[in-house]
Amino acid sequence: MWHAITQTMTWGLLAQVMTWGLVFLGWMLVNAQNNRREDRKEFRSSLDRLSQRIETLLLASVQYWCSDPNTAGSADITWEIKRNLEQVELNINRLVRRAESNIPWHWRKTGERQLAIAACNSRVLEAFDAWASVMTGGAFESKGRVAITTADSPLPLILLEANALIDRLEAAHDAFCGVKAPM
Repeated sequence: MWHAITQTMTWGLLAQVMTWGLVFLGWMLVNAQNNRREDRKEFRSSLDRLSQRIETLLLASVQYWCSDPNTAGSADITWEIKRNLEQVELNINRLVRRAESNIPWHWRKTGERQLAIAACNSRVLEAFDAWASVMTGGAFESKGRVAITTADSPLPLILLEANALIDRLEAAHDAFCGVKAPM
């Protein structure tokens, strides 16, 4: 009789431990999925803010290149471009670090996703460098600069490089989220 009672208690205790274990595992899974979704949302919102800043820089660049360098506001536009370029670079570097540090454990096992994210990040940094050098290269801040029209160089190239940068940022987002293979 005593054996039957202890055996019943053991099975009851085991069932209760298994129930709580399943609840705990379910909670861990849901928590991990929620954390990953929040990471994706934060990455997306950072990317959207960065894209807006790039658009602001494009407008400032058009204003800078199309205005007379001898006007009073020319120095202010130059300063705004430099300041915003530094902010864009800082934000890109933050996104790159975030993408590389938030790789889920199941992707770390193979290293494939890490390599994809690292490749995407290096393409983002290359695209930023190309865009920044076109925007601030040539006659930027030179005394001999003359106002140009929007069709003249370097404005189309600045727009092209900005679009390439935004495309690379989107590819980095997709690689970070695991949506599709990066470009």
